[in-house]
Amino acid sequence: MDKAEKSLFDINIMREELNVVDDMIKSHERFMGPSGLKTSNFGENRHGENHESTEMQLARLTELLEYRNKKCEELNERMHNVLTIIDRIEQINSRTFLIRHYINGQSYDELTRYYGRSYGTLKRWDKVAVDRFRKKMKENER
Repeated sequence: MDKAEKSLFDINIMREELNVVDDMIKSHERFMGPSGLKTSNFGENRHGENHESTEMQLARLTELLEYRNKKCEELNERMHNVLTIIDRIEQINSRTFLIRHYINGQSYDELTRYYGRSYGTLKRWDKVAVDRFRKKMKENER
């Protein structure tokens, strides 16, 4: 995988990582309960399990939210850099494909429905679009 492919691929990895963090935040919020915090006068719930202190629950949630915000900023910066190069590609079909697939995260299944083309056709389009992206990226490095 060369630098161009890695820069496109990293966006999807970062997006997936954000999805995992979002799931962790939702899970933590569910754990905290409908009132926002699981607390007990006795330090244990009726099943004998110890609950974290309110302070610990909030600290963990705050840590997750701060991490998510940091990752969102990194993803936005990466997407901006990639879009700057994509915008230099003359062929609108390649630009559109790169944006839909790599920036917006649309899968091949979604793209086959959108374009009404086969998976094989989309793979060829992807190769051509990435080659054009690679060329513009090399021009940009000069």
